[in-house]
Amino acid sequence: MKRLVFSIGILGMLTFLASAGVSQGDTIFGTTGSWQSWNTSILSNNKYPNNGYPYWDNFSYDGPNKNIGYLLSGTFGAGTPDYWGNSNGTADLNFGFNTTGQSYAALKIELAAWAPFNSFGWYSASGTTITRYQLLSGAAGAGAAIYFAPTCNSYGFYFETPDGIFYTDSYLNSADYGIQHFAVFSSDGSSYWLGMEDCTLANGSDMDFNDMVVEVSAVPEPCAILLLASGLLGLGALARRTRKA
Repeated sequence: MKRLVFSIGILGMLTFLASAGVSQGDTIFGTTGSWQSWNTSILSNNKYPNNGYPYWDNFSYDGPNKNIGYLLSGTFGAGTPDYWGNSNGTADLNFGFNTTGQSYAALKIELAAWAPFNSFGWYSASGTTITRYQLLSGAAGAGAAIYFAPTCNSYGFYFETPDGIFYTDSYLNSADYGIQHFAVFSSDGSSYWLGMEDCTLANGSDMDFNDMVVEVSAVPEPCAILLLASGLLGLGALARRTRKA
C-alpha cells in the first residue's frame, strides 16, 4: 500500500512538472521576422558609435548605460534568449501575438526619466480603430505584476510615454511611424522578455530598449494545478502512514 500511495504522489508531481513545463503560452507572428540568435560578444560595450546590430544593441543614456542585451545576460541572468527580428539584425516592424489563454506580465525594471509616466498594455486593432487595455503603470515600479487574458484571438502590445504611444505594429505609431519601439526575446517561443524604447528618434532616442522591461509568461493550466495537489496529497498520506508505522 505504501508503494501505491508513493507512486500516486510521485506520478502526480511528475505529471504536473511536465505539464507546467510545456504549458502553452501565446505565440508570436510577424511580417518578416523569425527568432534570431546572438551572444554577448556582439554587444556594443557601451561605446560610441552605436553599432545597432542587432537593432536593439546601442549605447544607453540611462542609468548604468546598459542596453537590453546587457540586462538580459547580466542583471536578470536570462542568458542570451533569441530575439524576434530579421537575419540581418533589423527589426520586424509589425508583429503581434495569438492568444492561448491567460498570461502573466511582470514589470522587471525601468531605466528612464519618464518611468513614473510610462505605461504598458495590450491592444486590439480593427482597421483604424485601436482599443487599448492598460496592464502596468510605470509609477508602480519594478515588481508590479498582473494576470491578463486578451478578449480577441490576435493582439499586440503598446507602450505609452510622454513622447507618444508605440505599438508592436509600428505602422500604428503616429509619433514615430514605421519605427519599432519593442525588442522581444524568448528561449522557448511562448514566454517573452519585452524591452521598450520610450522616446522618438526626432527627440533623441538612444534605442537601448531598457526604458521598461516586462516579462510575459504563460499561466499553467488548471489541470496542472490539480495534478500538483494530487501529488502533494499522495506524498502527505505516505508521510502520515510512515509516522504511524
